[in-house]
Amino acid sequence: MTRLLIFITIFSFLFSCDIFERVETLEILDIKTYDGSGQAVHPDIFTEDNKIYLAFTPFKYSDNKLENPSLLISSNGEDFHGIEGLSNPIVPPLSGKGYNNDPDIFKKGDKYCIIYNETYIGNYQLLNLLESKDLVNWSKSTIDTINLKLENIKVSPAFAKNDSLFLFEVEASEKNRVVYRNIKNSFSLSPYSEAIFNRDLDFEPWHIDVIEGSSYHYMIISGISIDFNYQDLYIARSEDLKHWEIASNPILEANCLMDNSRKLYRSSGYFEKGSLHLYISLETYDNEWLIAYKEIKDYDNFFK
Repeated sequence: MTRLLIFITIFSFLFSCDIFERVETLEILDIKTYDGSGQAVHPDIFTEDNKIYLAFTPFKYSDNKLENPSLLISSNGEDFHGIEGLSNPIVPPLSGKGYNNDPDIFKKGDKYCIIYNETYIGNYQLLNLLESKDLVNWSKSTIDTINLKLENIKVSPAFAKNDSLFLFEVEASEKNRVVYRNIKNSFSLSPYSEAIFNRDLDFEPWHIDVIEGSSYHYMIISGISIDFNYQDLYIARSEDLKHWEIASNPILEANCLMDNSRKLYRSSGYFEKGSLHLYISLETYDNEWLIAYKEIKDYDNFFK
């Protein structure tokens, strides 16, 4: 009976996953964290002048006190190192019960910007903005405050732009939803609107990023389909950043990515030469947090 169960499990795995798309094409990155653990979460990618910037936070065994925004740079997208003159973390740890989380990097005018959350569970949450012209000297301001006794917590801010500037977030509630606000001058924010998908989602969105492509913007969504401990990655696309077409199946499944992965978290990337270069945040069954790189070709086939 035991042998039969093992055979059925292996047989089911082989035919539910494309085994050639697993570890053989996945690269676990060596992320130099300020705490020395190499465990990191919530990558966000910004590209400029053949350089790739990676904003992230350390997250050793889910210790949110280490979750302080940090920044690395790469010339090839795989080997990341520190920026000369910059000491990580950019934002120091908080004292007391609060913690930092969820950085997103972009450029507005001549300034590099990082937005991130400063969260005090059950009390309030700040949406903070870091700005710098040289990637070394950063100023900090708060652009929004949420009273968590009156409003739902927001996670995973993601900047996007077309003719207007958008700030996407996931509102955590009885049923999570993707919301957005328009960014006006001096980072004032419009009221929330809900992103509209072309069908009901068969998962709950948790963490997101929005990436600009040649014809569409793409949303990479960490989605909860069973429970919080098991999350896959989904993809959606939009022409106007308001209405979204969601692919029928996950773009990556945690149990198919590598033997020891159980959760695919907030992921980011960029498009180049017809491929989606994806930086995946994942948690293993050993409770380690890793960032992996994977090139995905023919990504629009997910919408057929």
